[in-house]
Amino acid sequence: MLTGVAHLEGLRQQDTGSVDMAPPALSITGALTQEKLVSALHAVAGAHWCGGQVQIKGSSHTWEMALYTSDGVTLIAYDNAGHYTDPERIRLDRETKRIAEGRGHLLLRFPYWLQLDTLTLHHFFGLNAEVVPAVPHGFGATSVLPVDFCEDGLRRFIRELQALPRPVGDAVARSLKERAETCGIHQVLPPHLHYLAE
Repeated sequence: MLTGVAHLEGLRQQDTGSVDMAPPALSITGALTQEKLVSALHAVAGAHWCGGQVQIKGSSHTWEMALYTSDGVTLIAYDNAGHYTDPERIRLDRETKRIAEGRGHLLLRFPYWLQLDTLTLHHFFGLNAEVVPAVPHGFGATSVLPVDFCEDGLRRFIRELQALPRPVGDAVARSLKERAETCGIHQVLPPHLHYLAE
């Protein structure tokens, strides 16, 4: 993981060619973490890698990573369960998005309940490489479940789930169904979302 802070003021994509480079297959061991996402994107993005621990000049907020894209710089955040359960954290997320967009940057948020694989790499970041995760998408045995999400967190979860490529969304739904069979549906999903585990 890079520890230096890159200041982004007036940066634009360098002439690095196509994003469609095909590096060797990348294996992710264990569940995805912020550090593993940083390492994987750094390895795959090549010259499109902008850095880890990126700060926009004039802002005190630091984003975990960034990529150069055809639209400029895309800031990336890996969001843990607190970004779904804590209304104050969600309010701060909206503020950081406003700051990023106000300075002309796109902000992508990668949720903790997904893994990085070939489909999510392309869907979220527009990068193409074979990525093999060790853990399936969804809510494993130790994950904070949607039943614990606050209202804004539930809205975000549904919005993100609906936007995923079908195989990824299906894997998340399978994980919810498996957890409901093990723990009981009321321990996994709020009543208005029980249909996700059917």
